[in-house]
Amino acid sequence: MKKKVAVPYSALSYDKEKEYFTCSINKDRFASAPEFKDEAVLQDKAFAEEVYRYFGQQPYWTEESMAKPNSVDDSMGPGAWHIK
Repeated sequence: MKKKVAVPYSALSYDKEKEYFTCSINKDRFASAPEFKDEAVLQDKAFAEEVYRYFGQQPYWTEESMAKPNSVDDSMGPGAWHIK
């Protein structure tokens, strides 16, 4: 089964040596992440907040998030990942 899952950039870590991003979440939890079919929903603040909460992250537009330094530029909002 294919499904599109949004992941906040702040939930990702970049491995410079291997040149890819990872997410510290187990496969079952990742498979249960909020799904989207139409990419327009990525602009919906309520959906974005749900995604951030699911991954245990503060939305980038909140004061709490602005106060924390972040190694990944998440100013673009959640990223889209496909899982099979």
